[in-house]
Amino acid sequence: MELIESIQEIPVQNPSVDDFCAADLKWVKFGNPEHYDDVALIPYARVDEFIYGECSNVESPTRFHIERGRKRLKAKKIPYIGNEIQQQTMSMIYLGIPEENVLEKHIEGIQRYCGSDVIVNSLASQYVHKLGMIIKRSTHELDLDDEASVRIWAERNKKSIFYYQETAEPFVLGIQTEWQLQQMLRFGHHSIIAVDSTFGIKRLKYPLCTLLVFDSRQHALPVAWVITRSVSNADITKWMKALLSRVHAADPTWKVNGFLIDDAAAETDPIRETFSCPVLFSLWRVRRSWLRHIVKNCRNIEVQREIFKRLGEIVYSIWSGVNPIVVLEKFTYDFVDQTDFMQYFTATWVPKIG
Repeated sequence: MELIESIQEIPVQNPSVDDFCAADLKWVKFGNPEHYDDVALIPYARVDEFIYGECSNVESPTRFHIERGRKRLKAKKIPYIGNEIQQQTMSMIYLGIPEENVLEKHIEGIQRYCGSDVIVNSLASQYVHKLGMIIKRSTHELDLDDEASVRIWAERNKKSIFYYQETAEPFVLGIQTEWQLQQMLRFGHHSIIAVDSTFGIKRLKYPLCTLLVFDSRQHALPVAWVITRSVSNADITKWMKALLSRVHAADPTWKVNGFLIDDAAAETDPIRETFSCPVLFSLWRVRRSWLRHIVKNCRNIEVQREIFKRLGEIVYSIWSGVNPIVVLEKFTYDFVDQTDFMQYFTATWVPKIG
C-alpha cells in the first residue's frame, strides 16, 4: 500500500449506509517511513453515525480522532482516542458506571497522549456524554424472549465468547474480546489478576464477575466478564479452564502469579487447581465486610470497636508470621457471647484464615 505523507491527498469518504464502521471505509497509510498509521477521513457531521456503528461492533478495532471545522489545516483537534481508551470507556458506560467516574478514567487515558488542559478536558467531557447517549439509545434486546436473545447474540459474537453454557444447565456466559485477550497476555503474565464480583451487579439481573489486570500505571483494565448465578466448583472450573486454554492458545508460556479476590464466600479451589497460583484477599473488601457484619450483629458500640480492633490483630498475625490459629482461638473464646457475628465469622472466615 502506498504511503501518503500529506493529509491533503487523503479523500474524505461519505458511506451511503446510515450507520457505518471501520469495515465500510477504505484505509490508507499516512505518515513517514519511520512511523505511520492506517487513516480514513469522514465528514464531522457523520461522526455520531460512525461511533454508533463502532459501538455495534464488539471488537471495536478502530483508533480514531475527530477534527472539527471546515478548513482541515486550521481544524480544531479533539484528543486522540486509541483502542484501549475507547474500549474501557465503552465498557464502563455499558455497565452503568456514573458518567463522572467514566469521564475521570477517560481523561486519565487521553492525558497519556496529549497532556492536560481545560480544552482537552472539555472536549473529553463532550465525547463521553455523546458516547453515553448513543449507547443508551441503542438496544441489545434481539428477541422478546431473553433466552432466545442471548442465543442470537452469542451466535453473532462467537469470536468474543470463551465459554457458553446454555440455560438447560446453570447459565454461564464468558466474554472476552480480542483487545481484552491482548491486555491479559500483556499485563497478566507473571502478575496479579483481580476478581471483582460486584462490578455492575445492580444494573444486571445476573451477577457479573469481572477479571481485571493492572497496566504499567496501575490502572485496572477489564480483561474478561463472566455472567452466571452458579458458584459451584464444577461450573467455575469449567469457565476458568476455558479462559486459560484461550490464553495458552495465544501464548503457551503465559502464567499468572496470583489471584486477588473480593468475596470470602467464593470458592478458591478452582483458582488454585486451574491457574496453579496463590489466592489473595482484598484487604479493603475484607475490612468492609467485617465492619458491615459487626454493625449488623453487635449492638454495643464498645464491643464493635473491640471486635474490629482484634480482627486487625488477626490480619497482622498473618503478615508477621505469627501462628494465626492461636490468635483465632483467643478471639473466638473472648467473643463467644456475640453469637450472630461469631456464626458468620466461623463459617465464612475461619476455614480460610486457618
